[in-house]
Amino acid sequence: MPVAAKYLGLLVSRAYEAFRLGGELESAERLYFERLGIFSGAWTLTAAEAVCRAEGSEVPELLDVITGLVDKSLLQGQIGVTPEARFRMLQTVRDYALERLSQSPDVDQVRRRQRRDPLKLGR
Repeated sequence: MPVAAKYLGLLVSRAYEAFRLGGELESAERLYFERLGIFSGAWTLTAAEAVCRAEGSEVPELLDVITGLVDKSLLQGQIGVTPEARFRMLQTVRDYALERLSQSPDVDQVRRRQRRDPLKLGR
């Protein structure tokens, strides 16, 4: 891995931890951030709901959580590109989200939900 990529990854990690430790990153935002890393490209709110929803649990207001992640620059909105708003992560941010997801007990469940209908889920 190039040195610049390592430093950028470290910067993303430090920023995420600063948000978390400073109380600025809510538990739903942390959970969704990890799960949304599963997407390799842009995705819709419908796709996000399908992947973030845990079996038998309440889903916090998705748009509020996504807006919070956009405000913290952990997601980027692509409004106007298609009729439905789409969102994405920069690759370095996504790499960090995937690293966190891989340490989660939910990783297999999230992967299964994404594979159910890859076209619908914005893969």
